[in-house]
Amino acid sequence: MNKRDFKIFIVEDDKLQNKMMQEAILNQFENCLIYPFYSAESALGSLKLKPDFILIDHFLEKLNGIESLPIFREYAPNSKIIVISAQHHIKNFENAFLYGADAYYTKDGQSIRNVISYLTKEINNLKSNWFKSVFKKFSTQTYTKKNKLIYILEDNCNSAFSIEHVLQNGTLNRVIPFNNSIDFISQVRITKPDVVILDYVLEENLTGGDVLQVIKKISKKTEIIIFSNQTNVNTATELINMGATHFFMKSNENLLRLKGLINSN
Repeated sequence: MNKRDFKIFIVEDDKLQNKMMQEAILNQFENCLIYPFYSAESALGSLKLKPDFILIDHFLEKLNGIESLPIFREYAPNSKIIVISAQHHIKNFENAFLYGADAYYTKDGQSIRNVISYLTKEINNLKSNWFKSVFKKFSTQTYTKKNKLIYILEDNCNSAFSIEHVLQNGTLNRVIPFNNSIDFISQVRITKPDVVILDYVLEENLTGGDVLQVIKKISKKTEIIIFSNQTNVNTATELINMGATHFFMKSNENLLRLKGLINSN
């Protein structure tokens, strides 16, 4: 990619916060054009500018950031969208990625630093011309039309059975549960499954995050979905940054939603 200006929308109704983010980005990067907005509606009206990045606050006066994501995603499909929220509820994190966000950070002492770190990585990738997608979504990825091999790592046998039953029922997919990471990782190394459903809290020395890192090294094309009861937004953010496609809280509703995503292509 030739040298060019990167366009960044900042959608934040707090003028001081908006100004601070502008200054932090301009101090860090050359060749950036910053467009400040104070409502989702005004930013949506300027999408003809084709921004590379959209930084959007969750709480806005009218249409809030998360509610507006499907519209941004429809009319700016190539933009990277970063949600910044003062809300630490895991449901908001979950919904942000379902509706099209590429990253989610909570408003705290590290939020500007986290955004700068994300932009640094993405801009460097764009400049290198090899960036395709760090946070691929099931809504935009291209599964081939085939029966999928799906592995589940879940040390609770009842939960593993329920997940297996729902994902298998009415499909031609092959769904295989594992209750320990040793057997699981061994099989991932050999067979390279299409999709992995991964619990985070495991009754062993490894966490789901540890297992995720191993999978990314040995089976790069495997899509990894975290399906867990853990509710820490920062942990969920870290898992997405490490390469998970989605994070879902365990519930019957989300299990059915998960099945729909897996079989959408």
